[in-house]
Amino acid sequence: DFAERKNRDCLKNSTVDDEYDISGCDITTCFDGLQSVENCMKSPVIMSSPHFYMADKQLDNFDASMKRPAAEDDQTYLDIEPTTGMVLRAHKKIQVNMPVVPTGMKQIPFLEDVTAIPAFPVLWLDEGADIDQENIDKIKGMVTVPLIALDVAKYGMIALGGVLLLVGALMCC
Repeated sequence: DFAERKNRDCLKNSTVDDEYDISGCDITTCFDGLQSVENCMKSPVIMSSPHFYMADKQLDNFDASMKRPAAEDDQTYLDIEPTTGMVLRAHKKIQVNMPVVPTGMKQIPFLEDVTAIPAFPVLWLDEGADIDQENIDKIKGMVTVPLIALDVAKYGMIALGGVLLLVGALMCC
């Protein structure tokens, strides 16, 4: 595995979980909230949540006009109906980024003296599915209504048993 070969000097050197001796590592640009897929894509592609939601604050080096991360717009979520386990809503949101580095080449003048940015947003995707009202009503009819009817019947039987117990006790006296 490439990651293991490249970082074989990153050894667990402690009895404390998640504590590693990284003095032998050559990785110098790690950022929370970013996932490099360079080895898989054979290109310097970095994945993140849209607008760098839940990423390092040091990534906030973009223009002030760029949208700020917000949980309601940028987080991935999965809403599941608890009784059946059926997925009601699911949205996987991801942003594709690439690093921008100065080339120092006269042939590409606009990249010659550009400020280095570890992850420049290229595009973001929202892959999702939402259940429609017809299917919500169908689930409600097949699951929710019978469960409510079952609860009503259960407590009705308990009440009937209590009344019969009282009637039986009164008849014995």
